[in-house]
Amino acid sequence: MTTELAETMSAAFEEMVGTPQPEGRGDAAVTWFLKALQRLAKRRQDIEETYKAMQTECAVWALRQTEYLDNNQAWLDEACLSTAKAVTQDKIAHIGKKKSYDFCYGVCGFRSHTEYEWPDDHAELLAWCGNNDVQVNIKVTINKQAIKDHYNATGEVPPGMTITPGVEKFFVKPAPLALASEQPKLLGKQ
Repeated sequence: MTTELAETMSAAFEEMVGTPQPEGRGDAAVTWFLKALQRLAKRRQDIEETYKAMQTECAVWALRQTEYLDNNQAWLDEACLSTAKAVTQDKIAHIGKKKSYDFCYGVCGFRSHTEYEWPDDHAELLAWCGNNDVQVNIKVTINKQAIKDHYNATGEVPPGMTITPGVEKFFVKPAPLALASEQPKLLGKQ
C-alpha cells in the first residue's frame, strides 16, 4: 500500500472515529479498532433506517398514486365501458367473423375466457392429481436446526455432512453506539 493511500485511509478513519489511529499495538489500538467498528456499525444502522423510512414513504406515495388511478379507472369504466361495448358490438356485427375492432386509439373486442376457481383446501385436489397422473410441484427444505439438535442429542452425523466440533473462531462485536456520556473512557483519560 502506498504511503499516500495509507495517509488518506488513516485520515478517513480518524474523521470517522474522532481520534487518530494509535501507533502502538496495545490496549489503545484494540480500543480504537472497536470504536471504529462501532462507528461503522452505527453508520450502517443509520443507512438502513433511512432506507426503510424512504422505502415506507415511497410505498405510501405509490399507494396513493395507484388509488388515484384506480378511482379514475373506475369512473371511466362506469361512464364509458357500456358505450364502448355497445359500439364495438355494432361495428363487429357488420364485419363478420372478426371479434374485435381497431379504433384510432386502440382496439376493443371480445375474447373467450375460462375462469378458474381454486379450492382453499388443496388436499382433495392433490389426491385427484395423484390419481390422474397430473404433475405436482412440492418444495422440500431441510430444517437445519432439527439436524443440529439431533446431532447434539445423539452424536450421529447425517450422511454427506462433516461436523467439526470445538473449532475456535475469532469474532469481533462492537457494542452499540451510545450517547457520548455513556461511551467508555479511553485508557489513561478519565
